[in-house]
Order: sequence, then C-alpha cells, then structure tokens
Amino acid sequence: MPEDLFERRRKHEDKHFYERDQELIGKLRAKAEAERRERERKHRKESHWMKCPKCGSDLEETPLGPVKVDKCTECGGIYLDSGELEILLAAEKRGSLLHRLFKRSDK
Repeated sequence: MPEDLFERRRKHEDKHFYERDQELIGKLRAKAEAERRERERKHRKESHWMKCPKCGSDLEETPLGPVKVDKCTECGGIYLDSGELEILLAAEKRGSLLHRLFKRSDK
C-alpha cells in the first residue's frame, strides 16, 4: 500500500514538473521569437534606411524651400517624406510648375 501511494505521488510530481517545464519552455520560445523579430526589424531598417529605391545608393537630405528632400547621390532621384509635397505646394505660388503638376482637382 505505501508503495502504491509513493508511486502515485511520484507520478503527480512528474506531471507537475513536466507541465511547469512546458510552460517555461513556451515563455522562452516566445521571448526568443520576439527578440528575433526585433533583430530582423532593425536589420531591415539599417539595410534600407536612406537608400534610393531606384538604384540602392545612399540618399542625402537636401534643403528645398521649407523642407529637406532626400536626393540620391548616384541617380539624382528626389524623394519626399509624408506630407512634404503638401508643404512644398503650399509654399509655391499658385500656377507654378509644381502646383500645376501635382494639384488635386476639387471635383
């Protein structure tokens, strides 16, 4: 009888530690996955940050009126950040080339 009780306790203890280990392993895996995603995000940002989408060369900030546009050092492409086109259009005189090219129709 006492052996049977001892065996049941041991099985219950084994089950408890197995479940606890599985929970800890799950947490470690989740942490490792989050760290991997963060490293991947940083790598993508570093490899594409201030790079020309056309030729892959470096971009440099160049002042153009009230904003700084990103200009490619190789192909000369000019790229605007979000909202910069609107700022440039507002700063330009009505009827200028920029305004005529990019104006929005109010229809």
